[in-house]
Amino acid sequence: MTSQTLFFKISWQSLWWVDGCDLDHDVLENIAAKLVALQKKWYQIALMTWGGNIFRWRKEGKAIDQTIAHTCGMLATCINGLVFAEVIKQLWAQVEVFSAISMDRWIQIFNKEKAVKALTSWKIIICTWGTGNPFNTTDLWSVNRALELDCDILIKCTRVDGVYTADPETDPNATKIDSLTYQEVIERKLNVIDISAVALAMENNLPIYICNMDDIHLRGTDKIKGTIIKD
Repeated sequence: MTSQTLFFKISWQSLWWVDGCDLDHDVLENIAAKLVALQKKWYQIALMTWGGNIFRWRKEGKAIDQTIAHTCGMLATCINGLVFAEVIKQLWAQVEVFSAISMDRWIQIFNKEKAVKALTSWKIIICTWGTGNPFNTTDLWSVNRALELDCDILIKCTRVDGVYTADPETDPNATKIDSLTYQEVIERKLNVIDISAVALAMENNLPIYICNMDDIHLRGTDKIKGTIIKD
């Protein structure tokens, strides 16, 4: 049996934080359990951590240097990555955490050869600090890492179960779209994934799947519902 490599971009909004930036252990354990269950179905698992629960800066209000703001956001992904790795270990699964910049006291620097070796050794890979570059989103970072790791698909996990014509949480007339081309997402400016990430995925023919966080364990079955973005 040939394994597939899945790269997950987990949206921090999909995790339903408790008490501001605090991490809900039960929520994280639930996600970790789903990833471990997927791995047992012969999927290799990699993911990009989130940072918005700790630092999510916007231009409104007093000015902050944008490079510093992006750096704070990237640092937040490291905090979340270390915590999530510990939760995964508590489920008796193996995990390795990588950072785009040198943090060798706590996290090893990202190296494709080491990361691929870890994947093929059936370790879950957690990527932190994005790609080390400010002015990019975690969507774009995720596509970058997914391509570097030769992943078969990028799965973006959100609160909703796919792409809709409008925000289904505010518009009762919003209808779900089962499949889209990269070009349709770009032209229609659908606010579900960073357009620059879609463009990079299109250039490299990397399929993107948008689904609900609670459905990821159904991967490989006909029960999973979401939206596929590809040529």
